[in-house]
Amino acid sequence: MPLFYLRGLKIYVSYHVALQKYKNLYLGEGLQWLGDILEFLFVILYYWPLVYFATAVGIPSGAADSFVFTTSRRIHYMKSGLDTDVYVPRAEDGLISDSEALPVSLLPKTKQTTSVSLTKAGRRNQTTNGHNKGPILVYVGRLAVEKNIQFLVEALSHTEFLNAKLVIVGDGPWRVPLEDLARDTVGVDEVFSGHKMGDDPTNVENHRLNRKVTLSDHRVQFVGMVVNEHVVAQYYALADVFVSASSSETFGFTVVEAMACGTPAVVVRSGSFPRVFGMIVEWMFEDGVMEDYVQKVIAVWKDGNQARRIARRIVLNDFSIKSSVKDLLNTYRLIVEDNPEVMDKTLER
Repeated sequence: MPLFYLRGLKIYVSYHVALQKYKNLYLGEGLQWLGDILEFLFVILYYWPLVYFATAVGIPSGAADSFVFTTSRRIHYMKSGLDTDVYVPRAEDGLISDSEALPVSLLPKTKQTTSVSLTKAGRRNQTTNGHNKGPILVYVGRLAVEKNIQFLVEALSHTEFLNAKLVIVGDGPWRVPLEDLARDTVGVDEVFSGHKMGDDPTNVENHRLNRKVTLSDHRVQFVGMVVNEHVVAQYYALADVFVSASSSETFGFTVVEAMACGTPAVVVRSGSFPRVFGMIVEWMFEDGVMEDYVQKVIAVWKDGNQARRIARRIVLNDFSIKSSVKDLLNTYRLIVEDNPEVMDKTLER
C-alpha cells in the first residue's frame, strides 16, 4: 500500500472490523493487557499500512473502531445494498407479484403442523391445529458470543412468549452452549437441532433453488449452516419477525435481507443499528431490557402485513444494489478528480 501511495495512485479502502468490541468480549478485563498488545500489533502491522495511505476509507456506519476516525484522511459512509430479486417476500403475503415471490411452505416435519393463512385484509394468521399461536421469530448469522443470541433464547421464558418460536439459521462456536440454554429454557422436547459444522457437506442446506423450506413445531429450531441464499431467503420470509440483540454489528446485513423478504426487524438500539436503520427506530429495544424487547416484538407482530409492507419498501428505497453502486461510483469519481474542496463537502474528515 505505501508503494501505491508513493506512485501517486488514489486509494480507496473499506474497513468493516470491530476489533475493539471483539477484544473486550473475548478477552475481558482479566486479559486487557493482552488485548492492548494485540490491538497495537494489528494497528501497526495491518491497519496503519492499509488505511493511513488511503485517500478515503469507507465504513458501513459510525460504529467502526475509534482509530479509524483518528487516522483516516477522509471517511466515506458506504451505502450497502442487496439483490432484491433474490430476497423477496412470499407470494402468500401479497407484497409483490406471484411470479417474483418465493415458494415457501410450512409442511409437516415433526410434532404439530403450523399453517399460515391470509385474511381478506391480507394479514397473516398463525394457527396450529386450530389454536392461535405466538410469533415465529428468526435469527440468521454466526453463532458466537458477541451476537448475544442467548438473550433471544432466554426471552422465550417470558409470559408473553410462551407460544413464540425461534428459528436460528447459522452455525458457530457458541452453538452447543446455546442448545443447552434452549433446552433449559423451553424443555428438551421443544428443541430441534439440525446438521452441525463438520457433518457431511452433502447435508448442508444448499439444495436446488426451488427447494421448499419446512419448519417443525419445536419452540427453538437450530437449522444449521445454510449456504444457498435462495433458501436463506425462504427462512426470512416464513418468519413473522427477524430479531437481533447484537450490539457488535458494524452494519447489519441480515437486517436488510430480512426486510427485503418482507419480514420486519426488531433489533437492539445499540452499535450501528440506530444510525444505519434510523427509519425503524420504533422497532428497536434497549440493550439488555427483555421487557422492552418482548413488547416491541409483540407490537410489530400484531401490525401484520402493514409492518411487512413497510419493511420491504424501506429496502427497495434505501438498500438496493442500484443505489449502493451509484454512491460508490460517485465517491470514486470524487477521489479521481482530486478536488479537496468538493471532497471535504461530500466526505467526512
